[in-house]
Amino acid sequence: MRGHRAHLRRRFRLGASGHTQQASGIGGRQKISRSRASKNPKQARKEYEAALKDFQAAVAAAPENYRAHNGAGYALRKLGNYERALASYERALVLAPASSEAIEYRAEASLGLNRLDAAKQSYMHLFVHDRPAS
Repeated sequence: MRGHRAHLRRRFRLGASGHTQQASGIGGRQKISRSRASKNPKQARKEYEAALKDFQAAVAAAPENYRAHNGAGYALRKLGNYERALASYERALVLAPASSEAIEYRAEASLGLNRLDAAKQSYMHLFVHDRPAS
């Protein structure tokens, strides 16, 4: 089991992030540019679905890994499943309360559900707490 968990962690680092990068057009061998992603939504959806599977495996292998929860939330949000994405972001924030990425993505998922007050609260949290020291 220990070797299997290590394999899943490596797969999470290499596979899931690669899928989300490919789907969002950030990088990877089968890179999909942002303009191509909008022209090829089926391919982008496949990449996000593959990333979600990898992130879910990473969550199962290391439930304390906030990045795995955040990544699952990102893939879920991109697939339009905002409720489940919010649950993933909330779990990530329980594990890492200062994760500005999870806070921002939680706001975006809230906007997807037309929960404007929740989105505003998340963005205001970022505004107040995620400012560079002067």
